[in-house]
Amino acid sequence: MSALARYPLLSPRPAGSLPASTRNDNLLVQDAAGETYVLRRYRRNPSSERMEFQLRLQQHLFRHGLPTSRVIETDGGKRFVCSGDGFWALFTFVPGTEYDFQSEGQVRQAATWLARFHVGCEGFRGAEAAGETIPDVRRWWLEGEAELVGLEAMFRDDGVDAELSYLRRWRSRLIRKWPLAALDALPRAWVHGDYHGRNVLFADDRLVGMFDFDVVHRGFRTEDVAMALFTFGRPHRHSRRIRPGTALAFLDEYVSRVGLTKLERRALPMMASLVQARTAARYAVRLRDGEDIVRAFRAHVGRMRSLPSQVASLAGRVPADRGADDHRNPDPSAAPI
Repeated sequence: MSALARYPLLSPRPAGSLPASTRNDNLLVQDAAGETYVLRRYRRNPSSERMEFQLRLQQHLFRHGLPTSRVIETDGGKRFVCSGDGFWALFTFVPGTEYDFQSEGQVRQAATWLARFHVGCEGFRGAEAAGETIPDVRRWWLEGEAELVGLEAMFRDDGVDAELSYLRRWRSRLIRKWPLAALDALPRAWVHGDYHGRNVLFADDRLVGMFDFDVVHRGFRTEDVAMALFTFGRPHRHSRRIRPGTALAFLDEYVSRVGLTKLERRALPMMASLVQARTAARYAVRLRDGEDIVRAFRAHVGRMRSLPSQVASLAGRVPADRGADDHRNPDPSAAPI
């Protein structure tokens, strides 16, 4: 209530919580006019610099037509509130339903809006507030040995020696087959970093909400594409299997709007494994929230092993003339904003 008192709402009151990630607290709020809002306490990234970056980015996207919540500023024109129990931000509430794994229309909408996110974010001018829990795939080239040592120390007595050994072999192959210069030749973008069916909302087959910019970072757009082929292509949330037809529908829709270079298509199988690799710092966040990090570690390594071959069978089936190397945007609605 002390946080709500800083906002220009008339007699606001808590109205429940949202079944969202445990990384942050998401509370529903209603005011005397019957309007509904979401009050979020940020626990995943408890940094004022990171908060400012994320909320400025979200404001930019909202102003330029991306379907996301409007950030409500405080009476003093601030984007968030810092109180004794954390950082708080207030947003408009967007009604909708989670992703339906059986809907090809929703798959294509998810691809459409990921493409528009990548293009639209290029108009955003802001310094990223990075951190050790923010994904950075280049870390596995630059600090890979230190990351492996950190994981070995964290999981030493947890019966996952086979998984730890696999990670060492994986990293050795990675830097041998993909020199850092080849990675850095991939087109860069603002990367959502956590694009899956619980971070978007739909009304029938229309995507009406995109959320959770906690790990947005400057990276390579193939990070998001490779992850989305899995998160939207699987038959259900607990599967490691990609349905080729569903994933190809996503890939076809994305490529039709922004294209993929030949190098990007070649990189997709590698990236499918790379985006599943987690550092000790990220597992520490899960541990803080009471999660079973050994189970999560096994799941991530299992995906790293199974996804590259599945994605490799897809990448070569994208029509070459739909993945031109000149970065043209055939869809006017995907023009930079």
